[in-house]
Amino acid sequence: MAPNYETNIPESLRHIRAFFRVSTPARFFRVVSPLTVILLIISTVLTWNARVAWSYGAALALLILTDAITFAAHYPRNKIMFIDPLTEDTALLSRAARGWAAWNKVRVMLLAFSAVVMIYGTLFFS
Repeated sequence: MAPNYETNIPESLRHIRAFFRVSTPARFFRVVSPLTVILLIISTVLTWNARVAWSYGAALALLILTDAITFAAHYPRNKIMFIDPLTEDTALLSRAARGWAAWNKVRVMLLAFSAVVMIYGTLFFS
């Protein structure tokens, strides 16, 4: 979605705001992310004495890092792009969109690595 945010600012942001009028991806991730963290905590505790515990713990640490990036990098940019009134300061909006896209790549890589670590640990150390 990031390329859609960055193209033809501020008009693109007006379209995205109109598209997300009823629901946003946050509605999904604000449920799934904490649930995943809770399940990984339970998995780590239940397997504490098993060889697989390290993979659940590592996946948990990566998910917590991902959430920290979400709160520190994405929420402020979401506010600028989707909540604050759209100004004619297209440079600010463009910086927010570019920053959102860059941090999202980091976030996706961390989530993918978290899944790989957990699956690897489950398959080879259970």
